[in-house]
Amino acid sequence: NMYKLYGITPDKFSGAYEAWETGLHPDDLLSAREDMQMAIRGEKEFRPEFRVVWPDKSIHYIKANALTKRDNMGNAVRMTGTNWDITKQIEEQQQKEKMISDIVQRNSDLEQFSYIVSHNLRAPAANIIGLAEILQDETLTPQEQKESLQGLSTSVAALDTIIKDINNILQVKSEVNEKKEVIIFSKLVNDIIISVGNLIDKHRVRIISDFSEVNEIYSLKVYIYSIFYNLIINSIKYSKPNEPPRIEIKSKKENGKIIITFKDNGLGIDMKTKGAKIFGLYNRFHSHVEGKGMGLFMVKTQVESLGGKISIESELNNGTEFTIEVDI
Repeated sequence: NMYKLYGITPDKFSGAYEAWETGLHPDDLLSAREDMQMAIRGEKEFRPEFRVVWPDKSIHYIKANALTKRDNMGNAVRMTGTNWDITKQIEEQQQKEKMISDIVQRNSDLEQFSYIVSHNLRAPAANIIGLAEILQDETLTPQEQKESLQGLSTSVAALDTIIKDINNILQVKSEVNEKKEVIIFSKLVNDIIISVGNLIDKHRVRIISDFSEVNEIYSLKVYIYSIFYNLIINSIKYSKPNEPPRIEIKSKKENGKIIITFKDNGLGIDMKTKGAKIFGLYNRFHSHVEGKGMGLFMVKTQVESLGGKISIESELNNGTEFTIEVDI
């Protein structure tokens, strides 16, 4: 039965400990080793959960429970225990967590759309209705008519912009099922640097990237490009007036995920007063820079559509760091 749990055959069994360690998932190897050593030292019982990789590359979850046998001197001489395959339970739990996460995300999306309708759509719509009523007044002077028409045109343009924004958000939801491909991080950053070369030269931007640990991801290229592009542009836009922007982009693997960080030396954000609004729609934190508060909202939407998470650490006048986690 142990052979079955670890997907091996007796002829591949080179010894209990060796066979066990050889089958461990690389990301669980160090923690499982430490659990084993702590049990041998008598610091705790051996009751870990870990993943094993079968010869066919499939991943299975194992729960272990072992007792350490000791000699008269207290030295560990043997471990005896049991293993359970808990893959089905883990997968069911992951499915439940994903369902809960999806429900929470949908509620968040509904709140955002409710905000758009109640705040952003209402204002231009009310202006259009009001100006349309004014224009029906036959006593208006030509100048008053001209001013009313200009106001009407402005309100219609504002309404059109908001509708386009909504369409872009909905587009994110529909594009996620498009064809995925292997994306090379270093090439992606290079392409972005070339595309905004004038902006980089103008602000004397220094971009430092380190993709030595992981340089590729299998994902939706249009989203990954958009995420990188928006975060780089964001760092340039909100740089300090008298200090050239410095942007550090790094990637690594950790616990079965790819972690990407974007760190800059820019203006930063007061997280105590504005932290809860960072990724909100139409939220802006520095009025001297042009924008409408869509960039970070779209970044978060795209990251979450790919099944990932994004977080931020920032301090006013001391830069910002965004961390993105996505499954490998």
